[in-house]
Amino acid sequence: DNGVLTLVVEDTGTGMTEEEQKQAFGAFERLSNAAAKEGFGLGLAIMRNIVSMLGGTIRLDSKKGKGSRFTVEISMQEAEEQLGYTSNTPVYHNNKFHDVVAIDNDEVLLLMLKEMYSQEGIHCDTCTDAAALMEMIRQKEYSLLLTDLNMPDINGFELLELLRSSNVGNSPTIPVVVATASGSCNKGELLAKGFAGCLFKPFSISELMEVSDRCAIKATPDGKPDFSALLSYGNEAVMLEKLITETEKEMQAVRDAAKEKDLQKLDSLIHHLRSSWEVLRADQPLNVLYGLLRGDALPDGEALSHAVTAVLDKGVEIIRLAEEERRKYEDE
Repeated sequence: DNGVLTLVVEDTGTGMTEEEQKQAFGAFERLSNAAAKEGFGLGLAIMRNIVSMLGGTIRLDSKKGKGSRFTVEISMQEAEEQLGYTSNTPVYHNNKFHDVVAIDNDEVLLLMLKEMYSQEGIHCDTCTDAAALMEMIRQKEYSLLLTDLNMPDINGFELLELLRSSNVGNSPTIPVVVATASGSCNKGELLAKGFAGCLFKPFSISELMEVSDRCAIKATPDGKPDFSALLSYGNEAVMLEKLITETEKEMQAVRDAAKEKDLQKLDSLIHHLRSSWEVLRADQPLNVLYGLLRGDALPDGEALSHAVTAVLDKGVEIIRLAEEERRKYEDE
């Protein structure tokens, strides 16, 4: 009524005392009668956050021995026109990006983000502090990072500066989307500071996916190197020639280091190559080899050989495709 959606859930269970009602919405809170049942005590905490993000309220009325009643009220906008039937199939089902990481001091919000992405078939890792985040980025390459703007130990601006000044994984280039309370900051200011995008709380799953899809690093459909970023500054033929020349030198250096079994030199070469190949979205073989070289134990000889071969094959592919691309500009 009056543009307000009201949901009521009522049971005839054991009910709650006033003290138990105060604890009911806390994260990881479980009442004594639930001790023998599966669960983590997060359901109501997540529900409260979802309702809050939607600008609504949730109310609990309960009497010990007579059951509980939960009432959710959410203000709705009146539609301008009657919409026809629409499928509930996820709009962003065919995303080309994967593996998102999110940092926030609110663990319930992180669980919600994880669930939202999961519904779209996207894996989301989460953490609550910068040290854990940097270690995760060291171990894995993410397509996108979501961060809260205001956290107790480090704010979003400081985190962005830390990422860009660190040489850990793809921290210098990973797109960073900031999530903040509506009205607390201007979108233009955030983008000018270097964020790839922003989300104003409360946001819906469609808003989350729209921003994520627009900002995330995406794999090329066929796994081929992508020269678009390299060529965006002009002088295309010159840039491609430079890429070809440097890649030929680097691949020869990799061959020599592998032949000499000089793992330290090989590690240095791969570390240097990762930043440039990441721009081409062709760094997956490098990351595999880099992981072997930086592991706790000496890499298995056969696995190392396969990884080196994959890097050399990718180098040959980059050179071949760059030569084809260069000829296009020479013919113009």
